[in-house]
Amino acid sequence: MQATPLAVFEQIAACYPEREAIHVAGHSESFDTLSRRAAAMARMFSAEGVEPGRHVLISAPNSVAVAAAVPAIWSLGAIPAFLSPNVLAERRAEVIARLDPGLILTEDVLESAPAPGETILNGAAKASEIGSVVFTSGSTGVPKGVEQKATTLLDGARRVAAYQGYAEEERILCPVPWSHDYGWGQLLSCLTLGKTLVLPETQSAAAVCEAIGSARPTLVAGVPSFFANLLFGVSDIARTDIGSIRRLTSTGSRFSPELLEAVGETFPKATAWLNYGLTETFRTACLTPALQAEAPESIGRAIPSVTVAACAPDGRLLAPEEEGELVHFGPGMFHGYFADAERSTSARRRAGENGHALPEDAMGVATGDLGVIDGAGRIHLTGRMDRQIKSLDVGINLDEVEKALRGSGLLTNVAVISEPHRLLGNKIIAHCVVKPGTEPRDVKRFAKREMTKYLQPREFVITEALPTTAAGKIDYRALGRKTG
Repeated sequence: MQATPLAVFEQIAACYPEREAIHVAGHSESFDTLSRRAAAMARMFSAEGVEPGRHVLISAPNSVAVAAAVPAIWSLGAIPAFLSPNVLAERRAEVIARLDPGLILTEDVLESAPAPGETILNGAAKASEIGSVVFTSGSTGVPKGVEQKATTLLDGARRVAAYQGYAEEERILCPVPWSHDYGWGQLLSCLTLGKTLVLPETQSAAAVCEAIGSARPTLVAGVPSFFANLLFGVSDIARTDIGSIRRLTSTGSRFSPELLEAVGETFPKATAWLNYGLTETFRTACLTPALQAEAPESIGRAIPSVTVAACAPDGRLLAPEEEGELVHFGPGMFHGYFADAERSTSARRRAGENGHALPEDAMGVATGDLGVIDGAGRIHLTGRMDRQIKSLDVGINLDEVEKALRGSGLLTNVAVISEPHRLLGNKIIAHCVVKPGTEPRDVKRFAKREMTKYLQPREFVITEALPTTAAGKIDYRALGRKTG
């Protein structure tokens, strides 16, 4: 019988009852107490009508209650589905309509959750094949629900811990929301590996520094924009005792050389493991400490058991040094997009005849990233298949930003570009031709009122006309030179 995340959590709670599971704002919750809290919540969810196979939508900030809710949901044979509480109301409503959850857990609902009971969790219901659904941010259209099998979640957590060398009693500080796949990965490390999860009281740099000093984490897991804000923004990290930290991990966009250097200077006794992967692939590659000295401009090599290949437009897998769309083959691949078989199929690629020792019928997941794999197996990103960027480590399609601004009715033309930014990763810039009688502040007010936070341009450039190419199309390159 295959192990499940729930069975492993129950085993951890039974074998290590006093081990600290969650530490937040001075409050410590053992695995035994977390299991008893989950058991009480399972009874509450069952009374609310949650049945096997149904989804429970979690749209709340990180908390002890959310951590307990996950195994409680699993114990009923139901499926936890994560959606950021910051998603716009319209898109949130669309997700709820499609998902039809048996229960919606918001911060207000969780405040009334029961206290730990007398009994520990006992998952009697048949486990669901699907272990979780993580909805994307909704910054590039209606949020996609990425389904992962329960067995994939457990295997992924174990593989990440193995190749990054987690200690037996690792203490992981996680400021990343659990509605983000990397944050969800850290919660999995707690629930299925028995690691202690340290939660800062808020996501602010001040709260993170306080948590580092008081809770003594051994590992800090964050996205690049978090580390940039901690090291380049206003924070107390220089006055914080960081002696407990041995390891830093990250995923999302690439670290700039400046940020990587700052990490080394601030945390000289810690090693940094810079991961690459999609919500659909769990983890794909890692720029290990050794590779940072060897090829810092790369995203490293594929992690153990994973093959990364470049794919040509006609579907052929390419040889080393040839540019193509990067495709992930091997463990970690998503089960599919919730209620979207067509999109699930379009995201997959068949290996076919290839030089990568892959079976011809092997299926992989297309990343949308263009890249080259050199002769040493190091992966180099060269661009995107679309106009997608990362800002605050959220994937954003610039065409989506343009579409939203055009819908304002305030502009006769608009072009959106991006430029590298120290804290954001990339800054969104909107070049706008406004209609007569429209004030620039009207455009800014529209963006703040109607657009998802991630999509909102950080800079608006009001101009009389946009540059065009010989074919009469917007000349984005000219705009980039003009902005730079």
